[in-house]
Amino acid sequence: MQFHSSVLKILLVCAVFAVANASVSAQSGWLRIQSKNFQLVGNASEENLRRVATKLEQFRHVFTQLFPQMKFNSPIPTRVVVFKDKKTFDQFKTIEWAAGFFLPGEDVNYIVLTAEGNETENYSTIFHEYTHFLTDNSLGRAKIPPWLNEGIAEYYEQFSIEND
Repeated sequence: MQFHSSVLKILLVCAVFAVANASVSAQSGWLRIQSKNFQLVGNASEENLRRVATKLEQFRHVFTQLFPQMKFNSPIPTRVVVFKDKKTFDQFKTIEWAAGFFLPGEDVNYIVLTAEGNETENYSTIFHEYTHFLTDNSLGRAKIPPWLNEGIAEYYEQFSIEND
């Protein structure tokens, strides 16, 4: 079972890497935009890509404001792949119930989600795992007790912004 999971993860990384690094254009149905901290690529509309970028930037901004002593800059870029619908996204996910996921890496991190569906479901796993990345990047995983690391991530997975 572990071998099967590892092979799926490797295939997923390769597929996401190929999609994220492909030459994209509006004619092909794939767009690429850059926000302050994220590179987004996807077959979702430009409006949806910008909405995802805004949501991720808002999350990151609020988190950094709450913990101003922590260092949040990272040499590892985060690429975000946004699929226009669940049908397209389902081809790339390995966990049936996942509405989105965060895949950390040594050279690049990937966030993958769909623009379709319930926003809370789409972002909860991403916010949870991105919280781990931010705290681990600043403090180091070994310096945070596991119960605290997991508790912070559980808390911030419920992040939402109302009225901008």
